[in-house]
Amino acid sequence: MQPRDVRRAHGWNSEHAGTWYIANVEKPKSKQSPLTEYTSIAPTDNVADPHKQTVEIGWNIPETKHASSMRFRVEMTFDNVATSYDDVTKFQWEPVSKDNAVPIGTLTSRVHYPQPLDDGDSWAWLHFEGPDSSIHRIDDGFEFRATDVRSRMYVDYLSMTANDVTPYVMRMADTSTKDATIAAERQTRIDWDGRRTRDARLTLVGIGVGAALWLVCTVMAYLQCARILRGIRYRGPIEYWRGAPALSPGAAARLYNIVVGYGNGEAATLPAMAATLMALVNKRIVAVFPGRIKLYDGENGQPPIDLTSATPSMAMVRLNMLDDDPCRKAMKQCTFVLLPAAFDQRDPATTRLCASERTLLDILLEIGERTGSNVFDTKQMNKTVRKWKQASKRFRQFTQTCRGELQHAHVVRVSDRALHWWDFGAIAALLFVCILLCFGVGEFVLTGIVACTALALTLFPLIRAPKYTLDPQGAQIAGQVEGLARYLLDFNHFQDRTMLDVTLWGEYLVYATAFGISKDVVAQFASAAAELQDAAWLDAHADATPVLYWSMCAASGTGSVFTNDGGASVGGASFFDFGSQMGSNFSSMMSAASGGGSSSGSGFGGGGGGAGGGSFGGR
Repeated sequence: MQPRDVRRAHGWNSEHAGTWYIANVEKPKSKQSPLTEYTSIAPTDNVADPHKQTVEIGWNIPETKHASSMRFRVEMTFDNVATSYDDVTKFQWEPVSKDNAVPIGTLTSRVHYPQPLDDGDSWAWLHFEGPDSSIHRIDDGFEFRATDVRSRMYVDYLSMTANDVTPYVMRMADTSTKDATIAAERQTRIDWDGRRTRDARLTLVGIGVGAALWLVCTVMAYLQCARILRGIRYRGPIEYWRGAPALSPGAAARLYNIVVGYGNGEAATLPAMAATLMALVNKRIVAVFPGRIKLYDGENGQPPIDLTSATPSMAMVRLNMLDDDPCRKAMKQCTFVLLPAAFDQRDPATTRLCASERTLLDILLEIGERTGSNVFDTKQMNKTVRKWKQASKRFRQFTQTCRGELQHAHVVRVSDRALHWWDFGAIAALLFVCILLCFGVGEFVLTGIVACTALALTLFPLIRAPKYTLDPQGAQIAGQVEGLARYLLDFNHFQDRTMLDVTLWGEYLVYATAFGISKDVVAQFASAAAELQDAAWLDAHADATPVLYWSMCAASGTGSVFTNDGGASVGGASFFDFGSQMGSNFSSMMSAASGGGSSSGSGFGGGGGGAGGGSFGGR
C-alpha cells in the first residue's frame, strides 16, 4: 500500500500497523479499498507449475505524516523459499523493488542459513545500481549494505549454497545451474563495470567540456565588461572645463553618476533635484530661507519680513536675533518662497527654463496651490505632499524628464548586450556541469561549493559592468562634465583661475551639488578667496547670489562657531553645505509622498550653542 492510500483505511494504527501482510501483486483487484486490493494467494509446489505467482510480503508501519527520517529493524524467517537444483540450492530475494517510492539512507541486511557456509560451496551477489554497496561473509551467511537507495531503485540479493545446507526444500529443478549462474554473474559484473566506466568517462568528458565552455564564456564576459568600462570614460582632449556644461543640472547629475560612479543614473535623483532647485534659486524664481515661517511673519514679536522681496542678508539680520532653544529648534526646517517670476509665464527667466527645471517648478507651484500660499516651510510641504495622491507620480515624472534630457543630448547609449549573452552561456554551461556532478558523480556538497563560487565569478561582470557607454555624438559633453568636476575639486590649485565672479561661482555650486561634491567645492572656494569668509563682503557682493551666500555663510570670531554635519571647514570657520541640505529636504519630501517619514522633515541642520547659534550660524 502506498502512503497516500493510508488515509482511506479507517482504524489503520489500531488494526493494521505493526502487522505483516502477504499478497499477490500480479493481478490486483479493484482499487476501491486498499485493504482488498490484492487477490488471495494460491498454493504452488513447483517452479514449473502454471500457477506460479509473484507475491509481496510487507510490514505495516503506523501512519506517519511528518518525519525527517525513520529507522526500522525487521527480523523474519523464510521457510521453503529457495529452489534446489542438481548441484546447488539457489535463493533470490528482492528486499527493495523498483516500485518503492520511499528513499532509504542505508539498507543493511544479514541473511542467516540453517548451517554454516564454506567458502568453496557458497556464493552470493548483490544487485544494486546505487553509488555504494558491499557484501561479505559472516559465520552462517552473508551481510550486505546498500547506501542511498533512492526511489524507484531496486536491491536484489542472490545466493547459491550446497544442497546439504538447506536439506528440506520443496521446490525442485532437475537441472544444473551453478556454472551458468557464476558465468552469468561474472558477465553481468563485467558489463556493469564496463557501463559504469563508460558512463564515468562520458561524465568526465561532459564536465570537462562544460567547464571549458564556462571558462570561455566567463573570460569573454570579463573582456566585454572591461571594454564597457573603458567605453564609459571620456578619453578626449578635455582635462579641465571652466564653464557650465551644455547640459541641465538634473541631466548632469545623472551623467556624472554614469560616467564617474559607473551607475545607471537612478541614484542621482536627489542630487538632481537639489541642483535643479538651486538653479531655480540662482535664477530668482524660488527663494529658500532657514527656519520656519513663524520666524519671519512676526509671531515672535519681531517685525514681519516680506520674503518675496527679502534678500539673504535681511534674513541673516533676523537670524542673528535668535538665542533661545525653541527658535534654534525651529531653524532645523527651512522656508520655500515662490517668487513672482514663478507665476509670470512671460518672464524671460521663466521661459528660459529647461524641461527638468520647469517640471520641478510645476511641483512647487502645485504644493503652493495646495497650501494656499506661495510661502511654505518644510513641515507644511511634507504634510501637503503626504495628502497629494499624485505626488509620487510627479516626482517620477521629474526623473523621467532628466532621463529624457540626457537621452536627447546623445551623450550615452545602452551598452552592448553581448555581455548578457556571454553570461547566459556561462550560466548554462555551469548548470550543465552541476547536473553532471549531482547525478553523474553524486557529489552534492562539492556541487554546491562549485556552483556558488562559479556563479559569483560569472555574475560579477554582469553586476560590475555599467548599463551605459559613451555615445560618440555627445562625448564632448561628457568631457565637459568630467572636466568641470576635476576643475572644481582642484580649484584652489589654479593660479590663473577667473576672478571672484559671484554669479559664475554660484553656478559652479549648482553643478557641484549635481555631482555630489559640494562639500569639497565649498572648501576649495573658501581657501581660494579669503573675502568669502568676510560677512560684510558677502552682504555687499553675494546678496544677489543666494546659493553662494548661504553656502559660504560662516561663523567665526566671538560668535559661536557654525557646525553642521556634512559641511566644510577651512581655517577655523565652518561652511554650510547648502546642496546636501537641499537633497535632504527632497529626501524627506519623497518619503512623505510614498507614505513614510515625518511631517517635520529636515531642513538646514541643527544649531550650534551660544548666542547667535542656528542652522546658518550667526555673526
